[in-house]
Amino acid sequence: MIQVLYGDEPYGIEKRKKKVISGLSTPQMNFEMRQGKFDIDMQTACLTYPFLDDRKVILLDVESLKALDTKEFKDYLKAPNKTTDLIIIVRNVDQRLKMFKALKEANLLVPCMKLKSEKELTTVLCAEIKSRGGQITGNAMNEFLKRLNYSKEGVNLLYAVGFIETLININKDIDEGMVKRYMPSNEEANEFWLSSLIKARDADNLYKQLSLIPNDEDIKVLSLLLKDYRVAYKLKYFGEKEVGTARTEFAELSKEMLNKAMNVITEGIYAIKSGYLPKEHALKSVCSQLLTIN
Repeated sequence: MIQVLYGDEPYGIEKRKKKVISGLSTPQMNFEMRQGKFDIDMQTACLTYPFLDDRKVILLDVESLKALDTKEFKDYLKAPNKTTDLIIIVRNVDQRLKMFKALKEANLLVPCMKLKSEKELTTVLCAEIKSRGGQITGNAMNEFLKRLNYSKEGVNLLYAVGFIETLININKDIDEGMVKRYMPSNEEANEFWLSSLIKARDADNLYKQLSLIPNDEDIKVLSLLLKDYRVAYKLKYFGEKEVGTARTEFAELSKEMLNKAMNVITEGIYAIKSGYLPKEHALKSVCSQLLTIN
């Protein structure tokens, strides 16, 4: 087996690694971790048979697909060792390269990307809590998500699971007070959280989030919201492959509602740029209109 893992969610990569390694009866003798490129030494290691086991696992960590653009790797692809599970983690992927296209055609690529919706995120977090014998209240989960700020750069599920373990070690019954006391906040206003609040028509928490945004970032935030609505609108006509993503909170809205929302935001941005809408009231004014669209 050969799998090439890549993406911005290391949680998925770690889960796949653990799953493959867990199947070994003698991991201390049949598991290797390597870095660099796929050279003759790597090819030899892959072709070597396992010791006192029916399979072995080799994990190769590379910076880019260029590390796989070698004669040895191309030869190995033609005749891989059936007793070797080769897991390759690629840190930076350029999808324009011939190697990416070749791996895709061979069905060897395994994308591990950030989750597309808050619902997916909540499902995974609840499963992690349950697997550790814990449980969490609805209010506590909402507070956890707010403090986590999953869409923020550098925040991922591994980061989230680390805090779950911390909370579980304190008390398996996680409530809102625990989350507020022990979990540091990454909270900042962002498209992912604002979109969720607009979708839920949660005006109180929406306005709290808006109060965190500096006045000079109003156009930036509105542009991000506009992008989220546009993704949902495009998905009405095209598939995820054509659009490039399916990550949006507004997929369930009708085309008419999406049109209204995009018009509200576009007009709001124009009003801010023209000076017709004071910056200190701009975001709240536009988002208040979005809450009323039906």
